[in-house]
Amino acid sequence: MNSEKDISSIGNVVNRIFTNMDSGVTENALRIYSAWEKILLRIKPPAGSVTGNPNTGRNMADHSRVVDLKNGMLLVETDHPGWTELIQFHKNYILRGFQMEFPELKIHSMAFRLAGSNASLGRNVRQDEKDARQNSMRMIEMQEKLDKSAGIQPENTDKNTEPKKIPDELRGIFEDLGKNMGIY
Repeated sequence: MNSEKDISSIGNVVNRIFTNMDSGVTENALRIYSAWEKILLRIKPPAGSVTGNPNTGRNMADHSRVVDLKNGMLLVETDHPGWTELIQFHKNYILRGFQMEFPELKIHSMAFRLAGSNASLGRNVRQDEKDARQNSMRMIEMQEKLDKSAGIQPENTDKNTEPKKIPDELRGIFEDLGKNMGIY
């Protein structure tokens, strides 16, 4: 095997790939990717809020990315269903930001997938969203059952008592279970 010849042929393949790429598409992809972060970074807690996290936008940007845009729909990948839910909470703000930044693209909706999923824009994304929500609900139900069996009351039931925290050992078991189910 001639390694110099192999390197040359690999170089030719790479060169052909980049020659066939539309520079406009690549430029738009980079603009959309950077706009995603810029728009999320503008998300802050309401003025005067003492409970909001001032790093909400930064955290969402760190745990998500735009992976596709087709027919006015952004496909966003998150690394946990919780980030998907938080981004969905800010969906209207984010879409307005994209509409102002890229009016020509007519971005009107967002779809989500979890990191590691192969879903692309189409029917699979909706199923992935549904699966992620169902997994999230199962985890919440499991958490509530664990709380109940440990004698922990929900925070809002009795305002005179301080809510109990789940022991770290039990939380670890819960997280391991979530990982085995593919939720985390």
